[in-house]
Amino acid sequence: MTPEEIAYAAGFFDGEDCIYRHRKDGFRVTVHQVVKTPLEWLRIRWGGTIEFERRQRPHQDIYRWVITHRKARLFLRAILPYLQVKQAKVKEFLPEEEI
Repeated sequence: MTPEEIAYAAGFFDGEDCIYRHRKDGFRVTVHQVVKTPLEWLRIRWGGTIEFERRQRPHQDIYRWVITHRKARLFLRAILPYLQVKQAKVKEFLPEEEI
């Protein structure tokens, strides 16, 4: 993957992410979007799944890219140097030796 692609993923994550503890020993990264195409781009490169959520009007239906555990850690380590907004938040989820 090129540095430009990783930077794109970091920018997308900075604006559309959610990261939280998932069970006691891992965490879950999700990125929400009303358009599926950029999430497919992320899934092809880092794995994971894409979920669909039908929402009540006036809200739009959304897609959610989800990765957990090892794949999530690899993704976060890759994008960390490029993050502008959520770098401190991501560091909370990575072991010190991976930062």
